[in-house]
Amino acid sequence: MQPTFPFTPGGNGESPIFGFPTAFDVISIGPMSEITNQRYYDLVASELQARFIRPGLWARAVAETGTEGAQARALYIRLRVLDLIAEENAEREKAEAARVAARVRQEEQALLDEKRANPNAWQAPDF
Repeated sequence: MQPTFPFTPGGNGESPIFGFPTAFDVISIGPMSEITNQRYYDLVASELQARFIRPGLWARAVAETGTEGAQARALYIRLRVLDLIAEENAEREKAEAARVAARVRQEEQALLDEKRANPNAWQAPDF
C-alpha cells in the first residue's frame, strides 16, 4: 500500500484551509514563551504549504502514532518544531565556540607579542 501524503489541502476535514491540524491543535513544547514557539510553528506551516516534509520525520510520526491521520500530522509538527529548535541551538553553540576560540587565539597572540617586545620580563627571577 502506498502511503498517503499527509498534508493535502482540504484533506480529512481537519482544517478547511491546509488539511492539517491548526495551531490550536498543536501542543506547546517546553518552557519557551508562546511568542518564541509561534516563530517555529510559522516556519513549519510554511514548509507544509510548500509541500516540504522530511520523510524520516514523517515515518517516525506515523510509527509512533500508528496512523497516518491527524495524530501523526500533529506529532510531525511537534517533532519538526523540536528539530528547528535543536538546529538553532546547535548553530548558536557553534558560533559561541568560534567566538571563544577566536578570543583564546587573540589572547595567545597578545602574550606572544608581549614576550617578543620584552623578552627579559619572561625570565625566572634569581633566588
